[in-house]
Amino acid sequence: MNKKSFIATIIFLLSVSAAFAQDRIFQSNGNVIEAKIKEINKENIIYTHWSNVNGSAYSISLREVDKVRYENGVEERFNGENDGENMTNTSHAQHIGGNQYRTADMKLADNILAIAPIQFTENGVGFALSYEKTIDKAGIIAYSLPVIATFNLNGQTEAHDGKHQDAMFYFSPGLKFYPTGSRGRTKYAIGPSLVIGAGEKTTGGEYHYWSGYSYLSGFNPYETHSKFMLGILVNNSLNINPSPRMYIGMDFGFGFTYINQLGGANQGITGMVQAGFKIGYRF
Repeated sequence: MNKKSFIATIIFLLSVSAAFAQDRIFQSNGNVIEAKIKEINKENIIYTHWSNVNGSAYSISLREVDKVRYENGVEERFNGENDGENMTNTSHAQHIGGNQYRTADMKLADNILAIAPIQFTENGVGFALSYEKTIDKAGIIAYSLPVIATFNLNGQTEAHDGKHQDAMFYFSPGLKFYPTGSRGRTKYAIGPSLVIGAGEKTTGGEYHYWSGYSYLSGFNPYETHSKFMLGILVNNSLNINPSPRMYIGMDFGFGFTYINQLGGANQGITGMVQAGFKIGYRF
């Protein structure tokens, strides 16, 4: 064997040895991290990625780890169960050097109970309550069950024995699709909602018309009618998770009606709008 062949063989053997000299972190959700482990303490494993061992250091909670296989082949098992809370086994990596904070996926509960102190619909302004639940392990799909009440604050009329504000109540069950998953600091979602609305609307009042020579005015008596709507919306939402338990959301949806009845008479297709700001609790 000549000198060049000997050196090439040595380099090849060293590269093969290096490929098998990495540590492996096996997460409870099935993911495997190829790493160089720096430290293991009571709560976390601190490591660097094998592809950049001199780069940023990360930490992962021991609750998310099933076992570790060290470069010498020795394995160490950990309790991969969570602490009893309804949380998902996704990684939560924190940057060690400096004040930066990096997240791969936050460890978030699957249920959200929220209130919208400011809610808009095509009828007016009001408030809403909603419940949301993630239904898949990847956090891509969730269903949402909002209940909304709005009032026509700009449509006060001297109907009956006093000022009257038309109230509408909506139930809008729907789906939310998170293209990049719902478990993170800030996430976007889009999805359809079925809208069922019931309430009342007051008609009448002064009106104007062109007689052919001049504008004239008339007056119709005020009447309050029952109102029913059935339609579909496409909702867009910005979802913010400041902490594993706190939720902030902003929604905007637009669509149209299949049924739009006033006093039992169909009024034809009309537009529907919903928008709101909500805060909630994850559990």
